[in-house]
Amino acid sequence: MPSPPPDYDRRSKIAVGVAVICGLFILETTQAHRVAPNPASPFVWAVLGGVGVGALLYALWCRRRDSSKR
Repeated sequence: MPSPPPDYDRRSKIAVGVAVICGLFILETTQAHRVAPNPASPFVWAVLGGVGVGALLYALWCRRRDSSKR
């Protein structure tokens, strides 16, 4: 039994959601850094930013695949 084709529209929406969550976490850690500075904050921001950008790129790729499929 063949597997169903991937739902690229749904994947794209989930990836955008992950990117938005990463952006919100960056804003939250920025506020926390102002109250209680932590030397690890730039590393946290770099990881969150990298995941957010990666999620946006994946969302764009999925959206492109979805539009070419139609």
